[in-house]
Amino acid sequence: GRLQAGFADTLHVRYDDADGADTSLDTALIVDAPTAATIEFFDTRGFFVAIDTRAVHGDIVYVLVIDTDENLDPNLPDSFVVELTSWNANGDAPGSGYIDSLYLILRETGNRSGYFRSDTYATTRVDSDLTDTNILCGLHDTLQAFYVDENAGLGDTVVDTALCADVSNAAVAQIYENSGYTDEVDTLLVRDA
Repeated sequence: GRLQAGFADTLHVRYDDADGADTSLDTALIVDAPTAATIEFFDTRGFFVAIDTRAVHGDIVYVLVIDTDENLDPNLPDSFVVELTSWNANGDAPGSGYIDSLYLILRETGNRSGYFRSDTYATTRVDSDLTDTNILCGLHDTLQAFYVDENAGLGDTVVDTALCADVSNAAVAQIYENSGYTDEVDTLLVRDA
């Protein structure tokens, strides 16, 4: 069979001899076994592609933390909050330094997985917007995800950073036959005007 126990639970064991002559008792306390945590940015909800460069405007940011000692309850998925901040890259220029912050809730993917993913995402923006899912980010700024493992006695802290860059999109040129821009064509005759 399987016996489930979680952090700070106590196991009690009792053995009784078949003839009742001997009885033995023992206990064991479930303590934290600290493990190193990792944190990483992803660009899709599927968490397949880790990214270290973000587009300045309109890019989607998801966060994944792997920390097996944060699994406190073996019967339920656990959750915690990570801080996402953006930092200006202009060094000593006026307005440099801290720009914006956002807090994301990460939930465990299963009861005992130790993998914590953001259910919501952050969107990079260059203009001021006070909604809870936008993080201000300019060209060459840095996004930083910061996580502190409260269960590790040594103060396990992990950080991941991503550069905000100008990601170019492919341009499309289209020729139209009319001034209303509704009739796309790929061939024009010499007499077309």
